[in-house]
Amino acid sequence: MQEWRLRVFVSEFITGGGWGDSPCPASLVREGAAMRAAIVDDLLRIHPDMQVVITSDQRLGAEHGASHPRVERVVVANQSEEATAFSRLCTSADAVLVIAPESDGELSRRCAEAHAASPLCLNSTVPAIDCCGDKWATFETLSEHRLPTIPTWRAGAESVIPVSPSGEYVIKPRDGAGSQSMTRVSEPQRFLETCPAPERLVVQPYVPGTHHSLGVIVDRTGKLHTLPVTDQRIDLEHGFAYLGGALPSRQISSAMHHRAAELARQVVAVWPGLRGYFGIDLICPVDHPDEWWIVEINPRLTTSYVGYRSLSQQNLAEVWLQGTACPLDWSAGGVSFTAEGACQWDA
Repeated sequence: MQEWRLRVFVSEFITGGGWGDSPCPASLVREGAAMRAAIVDDLLRIHPDMQVVITSDQRLGAEHGASHPRVERVVVANQSEEATAFSRLCTSADAVLVIAPESDGELSRRCAEAHAASPLCLNSTVPAIDCCGDKWATFETLSEHRLPTIPTWRAGAESVIPVSPSGEYVIKPRDGAGSQSMTRVSEPQRFLETCPAPERLVVQPYVPGTHHSLGVIVDRTGKLHTLPVTDQRIDLEHGFAYLGGALPSRQISSAMHHRAAELARQVVAVWPGLRGYFGIDLICPVDHPDEWWIVEINPRLTTSYVGYRSLSQQNLAEVWLQGTACPLDWSAGGVSFTAEGACQWDA
């Protein structure tokens, strides 16, 4: 085996015990479990000597642990025990991969500790996470570098919010993960007057269009690999609920696939601290069908990984850790997946 680590600590926030005492939504538990299972399985397939260690919340039951002989399961009873185990395993493992939401700075705090304590943290740098995890900072940076994105305003910072061409607006947390806590309104000022902390929100015009995502891997050699564009399934009538996706996209042209790959290269040039796997959420506006607009950047493992690994002819975790000079190969056909990570092959 070449020079990479043999014992990897995979810290998944929800199933690993990082969630507080309040009940965790079952959908988030399933999503976290699916991402963890996918990356752990791929890590184990890299080499017969590879070992993985995880934390497992005993409150969720044994089914959210791991039974593989090369997976060590550290059971924690509460959030305090998880924090202690996280610190210890960051130091004792050869490498650490953190899977956590950006909300409340959780991903940033954990990655800061992992980068400081571990010989190798497989996540992006903390400055990249902090900027990409803040929707206002992301908008400012994209605008500064003239990359296409949705116009954004800080709630409370503008005396007048410009008129949205669609007549509707989207209000979302600055540090929210994915579609969490997004609200679609026609009168943003009136809505913001009822919010307890409007300074933590951003306002955007509602942009009709098709929703997509793009997975990207920057491997340990620094080589960038763009994955196929995914069609996202978003429930626009019920709070932008994320329902999963299908890949490769059947809604866009080959030219748009190439433009997405070029946009990914530009994003990495802007944020050179983006490393490992991350996702870019995109929209193709109805009024600009030949353009991509960046919605947000997710500096972490995303649910789409379960679809990508099913379609990839290479082990994506091995590409991530070892790098490859060869282009990635993809199986014929397509894969659909749910928000909880259940996959099926499309005809």
